[in-house]
Amino acid sequence: MAFIDYSTYLFESEQLEKNKKGKIESKYGWLEYYYEVSDEYPNGVVVDLGGYVHKEYRGQGKLKIMLKQLLSSVPEGTTVQMAVSNRHLIPMFKRLGFKTVKRIVYWGEVSHAMENIVTKELIDAI
Repeated sequence: MAFIDYSTYLFESEQLEKNKKGKIESKYGWLEYYYEVSDEYPNGVVVDLGGYVHKEYRGQGKLKIMLKQLLSSVPEGTTVQMAVSNRHLIPMFKRLGFKTVKRIVYWGEVSHAMENIVTKELIDAI
């Protein structure tokens, strides 16, 4: 499986019939995503397009709440791809079973492209 270059979907998402770009918003912050079912990902793939947790809610597990809401809304077996640039979040994703599949450098900062498969166990662990 190749890690999707999610930056291209900002331009292509409106052209592709089966695709869905969305955003989960709450008082804690937001999480943008892109969902696709294709020949390469017949079980679907959710790609993280970015997120933010408001300063007063950081360190309280609010990102997990939004992540659980997102992953609970897709079928089991869906691939999840996250670009994690905050090094403090990498251990949390690793504890949830995510694997680093690629390191990407943007403007001198390293992002970890992390991937996992949606399962009931993953949802329960969040």
